[in-house]
Amino acid sequence: MPDRSHRYEGLGRHASTCAENAPNSQKSRRKLTRSDIHGDVMLGSTALGASMQRRKRMAALMSAVGAVAGLTLAAAPPAAAASYSFQPTWPSWGQIILVKEDGYGQVGFAEWRQDPGSGNPGDALRVYDQEPDGYGIEAHLSDGRKATTRGHNSPYQSPWTTGNLPEDHTYYLWVCVVKGSYSNCSQKFAVSS
Repeated sequence: MPDRSHRYEGLGRHASTCAENAPNSQKSRRKLTRSDIHGDVMLGSTALGASMQRRKRMAALMSAVGAVAGLTLAAAPPAAAASYSFQPTWPSWGQIILVKEDGYGQVGFAEWRQDPGSGNPGDALRVYDQEPDGYGIEAHLSDGRKATTRGHNSPYQSPWTTGNLPEDHTYYLWVCVVKGSYSNCSQKFAVSS
């Protein structure tokens, strides 16, 4: 077997210890001790230093990458909320308020039924959300009732929210586009019972 002890030349005072421990050496073999490894005999200060330097460089690199990513996210402009308009219509049986996203078109509506007819109840409120955009539609009546699509996948039409009201009284209806704590509401529109 070839003598590989020459690999440990230049280790100075530790060369004889290293030569003794060289693989396939003709000299007696002994196990490396903890002091050999950490006392810069086998690994030497160069190997340990290089390992530590690599770790420090990697830590610095990861820190820099994290800082750049944080700055990029912090500098990103917030997403602009869509702008909505609310267009009332007055069919003979009540009122519909169309919800339109500016630059897009109709995304839903609120429907108020004053009187029963065509299988629909009277004094009833419901909403319809037709766009799967993550926003919901809510309608409120001044008597406290509310119809909503919140929590449902679109397209979705809410059930009727009903309750008999005295005839020929004026109430106020408003419609909102909602998501979490976000709410963009219409003005209040007068409706009759």
